[in-house]
Amino acid sequence: MKVMQLARIYETGHSTISTILAKKEELMEAKVAKGISKLNARGFLFEEMENQLLIWLKEREIAGDITSPNTICQKAKQIYQDLKKNISGSSSEVDDNEFKGSRGWFDNFKKRTGIHNLLRHGEAASSDKAVTS
Repeated sequence: MKVMQLARIYETGHSTISTILAKKEELMEAKVAKGISKLNARGFLFEEMENQLLIWLKEREIAGDITSPNTICQKAKQIYQDLKKNISGSSSEVDDNEFKGSRGWFDNFKKRTGIHNLLRHGEAASSDKAVTS
């Protein structure tokens, strides 16, 4: 298969494919960390939770609702628990760590997603409605 074909299949630049092919031997000899499937399962849960959370936030923004950081963290925990319940029945690889929805997670979530544009500042947190689906 040609480099350009691989680039189209993997939706990446041809230079990336060329670099990978040039370092093929080095990559094949690399030691892979044990237990990586657990990290992948956790990564999937977090990614899916954050995707669903972004959809929820966008719906609230469209409705004109005010969303505080505390409400976002609570909703994130709720979504995470729902996903974990759904996946735990079908996979033994679900991470046993609990998602805490901490302020640190929230700050990093804002950086990753740019939701600071969705948050309304200077408005009373008491105007937040209850967390609902």
